[in-house]
Amino acid sequence: VKSQQFQRLWRIHTKNDVDSKEMWHTEQGGGVTASAAGGQVTGFRAGQMDDTQFTGALIIDDPVKPDDAYYEKIRERVNDNYNETIASRLAVESVPIIAVMQPVHWHDLSGYLLTGGSGEVWYHLRMPVVIDHTEPYPEEYTHGIPIDHGLEDGWLWPFKHSAKHEPALKAHRRRYWAQYRLKPIKRDAENA
Repeated sequence: VKSQQFQRLWRIHTKNDVDSKEMWHTEQGGGVTASAAGGQVTGFRAGQMDDTQFTGALIIDDPVKPDDAYYEKIRERVNDNYNETIASRLAVESVPIIAVMQPVHWHDLSGYLLTGGSGEVWYHLRMPVVIDHTEPYPEEYTHGIPIDHGLEDGWLWPFKHSAKHEPALKAHRRRYWAQYRLKPIKRDAENA
């Protein structure tokens, strides 16, 4: 927020009372309280006690590392933590929860939520490395509502990935289908 790049776009200034990466407030009344996925969030609320206007959001950003997603105990701890702690941290029910992550495992937090693990319905923006409108929305995502991104078929970001990169992207099958195509394969489907 204090960087020149940010300040060129938005004139938001932070208060001097609390000034760390984990917690800060703006002079305009906003702020951030950040915690690791398993970190302490009890005592904090997302948003304010006002359901007539937007007062903030609870943002979950990559709650499980790709290296950890294949360990059931870690994955289940993150999923349980969502239901048992994180989901109850809203000041009022109208405060949105935004999960930003690439699927790494078919039952990581994104798969867990989209297949009904929390019982909530989620708006779901999928942006795989290759956009293909002929691919149907995964039928197992019973609790997902796809958002139309309006992009044309082809490579999502040709500057970074293109047909010449495809052999390298496909070199690791599990990573390709999970992180690049956003369709994690189940263990029994890997022919392992």
